[in-house]
Amino acid sequence: MNRLYGVACAAAGLFMASPSPAADSWQSVTTESQPLLPGNEIQFIKPGATEGQLWLGTLTGAASIEKGVIRPLEQAKGLRVWDVTARPGGGFWIGHADGVRWVDGDRVVDTLKGVIGASIQPVGDQIWLLAQHASNDRSVMMRAVGDTWEEVPELKGYHVLDFTRDSKGVVWVVLDGNGVLEIDSAKGVQDLKHHLPRMNVTSILTDPKGNTWCGLMHGGIVVRRNGEWKSMLDAERSAILSMAEDAAGSIWAATSGNGVWVFDGKAWKGLLQEEGAVNLLKVTSDKRVWVSTQRSGGLRYWNGAEWTTSLDGPLPIRCMAELPNVALIAGGVLDGLHILGNYSIKGE
Repeated sequence: MNRLYGVACAAAGLFMASPSPAADSWQSVTTESQPLLPGNEIQFIKPGATEGQLWLGTLTGAASIEKGVIRPLEQAKGLRVWDVTARPGGGFWIGHADGVRWVDGDRVVDTLKGVIGASIQPVGDQIWLLAQHASNDRSVMMRAVGDTWEEVPELKGYHVLDFTRDSKGVVWVVLDGNGVLEIDSAKGVQDLKHHLPRMNVTSILTDPKGNTWCGLMHGGIVVRRNGEWKSMLDAERSAILSMAEDAAGSIWAATSGNGVWVFDGKAWKGLLQEEGAVNLLKVTSDKRVWVSTQRSGGLRYWNGAEWTTSLDGPLPIRCMAELPNVALIAGGVLDGLHILGNYSIKGE
């Protein structure tokens, strides 16, 4: 959910947080080195319509990357792009700061002018959109109908902040100060369930055991096990921006002002708390847990025993994706792309 409010002591039994000065050899790709990159302010990197393809969005356009070739989306040139999603039947939707654009070959259809197209995702056999009205900052859920959009009838009246699909295909809709809605795609939106009313939820994670974890705006986490919600991490006061599960089954939580927390199934342990806000938290297939903090920037990873600096700052990293040949690609807030591994980008 890239749109949500996203030094331990050994004697106390906590992990040591001492980043190594060594760094890996990351390639840098900016508009200066690769003019086809639409901008250096990377907003998102996400899987594209085909295996190995990535879409990325910037404040001045969007592009696809496939087999090392970057191709700017000409129809997104000059747009502040927040999302790109394939359209069933052909083409793709571009969500941007002044509406939503459908592109299919030479055909371009503009819709919802004056509305921010914040997030576009498939929900069952439909495409849903989080649409934010620029005039009043209020967001609603919409669904694609042909070339245009309509508000999801069952969700009218709700002030939506974000939505996401978990690993089991369940859609979670985050409400403004009023908990979350659970929607089973197989049963349809008519069967929605409302959880945690009057709570400010900022992040959601569903683990392989079916437990649902919700991070809160004013700190703390609630988890649902066997149908019951339980409060955890009550001492935390800053917002839980994002959560992830590592290969050992531990739950990680990134905060807006107190580093990260990790739960091993028995107790929570604080890490990097002197770093304050955490911009990025991601677990990769090689079992490493990656973070980028507002204070230090760059990237470091936890290998199960200690932190290692991989990409020196000073600018924070906003997003990260894996490529088929185990390369990593990271998007900076102001300094373009960073690539680690046997992968290079060329223009075409």
